[in-house]
Amino acid sequence: MSWLTDIMAKYLPKRGTDLLVPVTGHPQDLEPLAVYDIDPEGWLRGPGVVHVPSARNSALTTPRREPWGIVWHYTATDLGTAKSLAKRIVKTPGPNDRAASWHVLLAADGTVYQSVSFKRGSWHCKEGRLGTHRINASTVGIEMEGHGRPMDFTPALIENATRLVVALVAEYDMRADRVDLQHGNLDPQRRDDAGVHFARYVLPGILEQAYHGRPQPTDAVVTAQLRGQTPPYPQGD
Repeated sequence: MSWLTDIMAKYLPKRGTDLLVPVTGHPQDLEPLAVYDIDPEGWLRGPGVVHVPSARNSALTTPRREPWGIVWHYTATDLGTAKSLAKRIVKTPGPNDRAASWHVLLAADGTVYQSVSFKRGSWHCKEGRLGTHRINASTVGIEMEGHGRPMDFTPALIENATRLVVALVAEYDMRADRVDLQHGNLDPQRRDDAGVHFARYVLPGILEQAYHGRPQPTDAVVTAQLRGQTPPYPQGD
């Protein structure tokens, strides 16, 4: 797993310092990841993947009914709660239940809970559009267990988040400037996830693996994210 060690050394801040500056330099060679596959029905297949199908889903509105991008969230719950959260959204919401869902929940222990097919929309972001399409009708919602703290982004979570993005990019040919959307940028009045630590020190390594040899997100998008602003998202095809 030297690829993960290199990525973490490059992007994660060193302990004992308040100056969070990414380490310079790039790994000479990125080792291939153990492959995750996406089946024709839009379900992820691979080590650690658990399917907990949810009734909380709706149609995508994009051409070919395929997702265009990824929106990142954290659960705002303690580590060890992922399984119970996945079970909580199996049924349609009751009268006192929030109508929320997601495609995938990444647990700190490395388990990957998928609740909604990638060929369907989940209810993960109330605000925002990607081009002319509502976010929930055009993107994959990924929840990460925890509160967005450095300690929450375990090696197991980062590794499987990377596998997941590599699979999504390969299967649906997602553009680089559409896979780094954050909930807090789309709904800044109510949300701040997935957080500055994720944007600066976790996401860049994931993108490096997923887009090795592909175009990277534009400087304008990355700069806006790091400043907590709404990035200039593309207006669609």
